[in-house]
Amino acid sequence: MLSLTSKYGWKVYISYFILCLALGRIMMRTSVTTELIVYLIAISLFGLGTCIAVSSRKVLLQQSWWKILAVILLLYSICEGFLGDVPRLPILNETIRNLHYHVPMWFGMIWILGVSLAYSIIYLNKFDAEADLIAAETANIALWFGMFGMVTGMVWAKYTWGEWWSNDPKQMSAAVALLMYFAYFILRGSIEDEDKRAKVAAVYNIIIFFVYLALIFVVPRLVDSLHPGNGGNPALSQLDLDSNLRMVFYPSVIGWILLGLWLTSLRVRFKKVEQAYFNF
Repeated sequence: MLSLTSKYGWKVYISYFILCLALGRIMMRTSVTTELIVYLIAISLFGLGTCIAVSSRKVLLQQSWWKILAVILLLYSICEGFLGDVPRLPILNETIRNLHYHVPMWFGMIWILGVSLAYSIIYLNKFDAEADLIAAETANIALWFGMFGMVTGMVWAKYTWGEWWSNDPKQMSAAVALLMYFAYFILRGSIEDEDKRAKVAAVYNIIIFFVYLALIFVVPRLVDSLHPGNGGNPALSQLDLDSNLRMVFYPSVIGWILLGLWLTSLRVRFKKVEQAYFNF
């Protein structure tokens, strides 16, 4: 259990509080709006939720209720996303249904990368091989979420912006962010010594997480962008999200996050079995 009294628990909690304060400060300098305050609250909840996930990992893995919940929420969001009523908004029209898939995938990616960051910090403090394994596998699943999020975003862009890829600042920032995490696995594969690989990968993982947040949340806000939520273009507001959509969107976000954690737990178990087999 990762409690405040454990050897490394308090460091993880403090790291997230610093992250929330620092990023919030940067965002508040751009413009003081309700949207920025909502972002700051969301980031704080994200940090707290990540700490809870890390602290209760062993307990949660022994339970099945959250896996059943993940399946229910995803089935609900898929069915309602395709069949439910959506507002007839200019330009967006029926493509607004992609809100229930594209955005939750990115939200899930950010949350899972936060778990990866936490375990990288734990590894550098305790040098626990299992922490390094979990950090790598969470980053692996998060990268898949990011790629699917990129593809669904390109499909959405084709029907709203007229092009699959328009070199929009948000698109370019997201692409750079994915490339940084591709480089993370290339780095891991280029170092043979296990201890050295784990240490270098943990440091790199911590650095690129903060760069990732800057690329996704800060840089696109400083320039003009077609993407909602950036360059003065509002997002998740009354202009593109009504009460009916929220009833599907938020359960979808939770479902994708739980799915990511479930896939990560399976990957970690598989890797442990694989290592035990080859070391036998």
